Amino acid sequence: MFREFAKRFKSMRAAHSDIIALQRMDDRSLEDIGLTRAQIRRAVRYGRS
Repeated sequence: MFREFAKRFKSMRAAHSDIIALQRMDDRSLEDIGLTRAQIRRAVRYGRS
């Protein structure tokens, strides 16, 4: 049970870190990778489609 919690917590922390990194990018850089600011959270959580 604790291992599952630790695994989920680690995954959530990694996703949060990725979101922060993408939010720090300028709009031009986001455009280069095919994202807008509004798409950052969804792209990190579910991937781009």
